[in-house]
Amino acid sequence: MTDEEKSEIEASIASPYSEIESYEEDIENIKNDIEGREEKLSILEANLSN
Repeated sequence: MTDEEKSEIEASIASPYSEIESYEEDIENIKNDIEGREEKLSILEANLSN
């Protein structure tokens, strides 16, 4: 087996893990976005009640 073939196999094994990490980052970004929107909403609600 050549080094190139080994590299391709290693990349195909690592790929799903890096894809999962990417999804985890996306989820974290979405959570942060939601928190920011909730904060803005609470500020707007407070302004409306005044």
